[in-house]
Amino acid sequence: MRQTLKVMDIPTMVCLRSFLDENIPGNSPSTFKRTANLSNLVFIEPRQEVQNNRHLTSRAMACSFGLLNCRSVCNKSVILKDYIVDRNFDIFAITETWLRSADSDEVVIGDLVPTGYFFHHIPRETRGGGVGIMLKRSLDAEIYHTGTSYTSFEAIGVHLKVLSRDIYILVIYRPPSSSGINSMNTFMEEFSSCLEHYVIKPGSLMIAGDFNLHIDRPSDVSTINFLSLLEAFNLRQHVTQATYRAGHFLDLIISRNDDNGFLQSVNVHDSSMSDHFTVKCSLNIRKPYFQKKMVSSRKILDCHAPLTTRVVTIRPAAPWYNDEIKIEKKRRRQLERRWRASGLLSDRRRFTEQCRLVNQLLWSSRSRFYSKVVNENQSDQRKLFSTVDKLLHRTPDVIYPPHTNAEELARRFITFFANKISTIHQGLVQRCLNDAGYVDAPISSCTLTHFETVSVDDLLPLARRISKKSCDLDPIPAQLLTGCLDVREITVTKVDASKLWNKEL
Repeated sequence: MRQTLKVMDIPTMVCLRSFLDENIPGNSPSTFKRTANLSNLVFIEPRQEVQNNRHLTSRAMACSFGLLNCRSVCNKSVILKDYIVDRNFDIFAITETWLRSADSDEVVIGDLVPTGYFFHHIPRETRGGGVGIMLKRSLDAEIYHTGTSYTSFEAIGVHLKVLSRDIYILVIYRPPSSSGINSMNTFMEEFSSCLEHYVIKPGSLMIAGDFNLHIDRPSDVSTINFLSLLEAFNLRQHVTQATYRAGHFLDLIISRNDDNGFLQSVNVHDSSMSDHFTVKCSLNIRKPYFQKKMVSSRKILDCHAPLTTRVVTIRPAAPWYNDEIKIEKKRRRQLERRWRASGLLSDRRRFTEQCRLVNQLLWSSRSRFYSKVVNENQSDQRKLFSTVDKLLHRTPDVIYPPHTNAEELARRFITFFANKISTIHQGLVQRCLNDAGYVDAPISSCTLTHFETVSVDDLLPLARRISKKSCDLDPIPAQLLTGCLDVREITVTKVDASKLWNKEL
């Protein structure tokens, strides 16, 4: 059967160009030079998502933000530190830190904060509670105080300066409602007063924290009043998934209603560290980089290799991290992807068990590493004290004598040691004068006839404790010698003892 094709009219748009009058002398097509006619240009408005992402070159360059109600960082500092580094968070807000005031928990904070980050927190005067925020050191940030203390919630604010852009981040923890100062009416009044202080600030605003409100219940009176308050201040809430293991929206992220594109990719992740989930999002600012520093080194010997200088990136590092942890983490990521793809409770149970296994490995590997360091350096006091300072995160202060310049400081050092030597010498002379009845000790009948053969196991512990100091008279620098022990150990241990005795070496 022969088919008949139907002819359809395709709508087209034709734009008429306006040319100059050819009747005017000099404007003929043969003599006219082609130029841009502005009347033919049409303004094309860019798409909204292009405008929102004008500060970013790709999604991977966005600043990563995380929020977690940790339910005490004191018993999970190492695990939380590994989680922040593993997920590459640039800003991480924590509620219910359970940290104490003053310097009571400085060791816990030292274990919590990775290299390249700094941490600010406001503790509660009583047990529990507390809020804190961790940021990369490359961020230009300062703690922002409202000047008002609230009774119904705890808060800490941060002011970021990114290029010429101001960003304010407010972290809030509101305890569960009760009568008195924690009632809902008191919270609404104080939170409204807090918003009045922040919404007038220029730039972007983000409020994150645990509000202990069931936002997933739209008919709840407290939810209605809270959302109405946000709407009155031109704010909106972004979390659309349960952040609590029981299935409620307790942890919220709030921003200005007209600040489109500032917050992106808001989602929830189960970290298996608390009964709350981690709320993650991307901020529409360039991802901060780790700080860099200049280091100088020599490759072989001072006389053969010049001093080289290079720039290194300061990254978080854990000396106890081993291949076993790496393998189990890879297994954990596989189970997590399987659970998110299937949604089955059995897959989620396997993922949770794997998370517990990785957390136990982190603690046990750290414990074994420092136990081994202590056992191998029982006679090295310098190494032991250095290890203790590292565990307690103490940095010894170098205190110099009072001085106005370097020349005066050097002169004071010379005077100190010269007086010390003189005092020791005078004490020895006086002691010799007082010991007039001193009798020489009898000569021993024992003689040294030979050296025992030194084994590799006897040599290496002693050689590794050699001080790294060197001078021009040394045949080989100590640092180079200790670095080549694995190569030279057989040669050194087979030196003939008779050569040592006859001074032939």
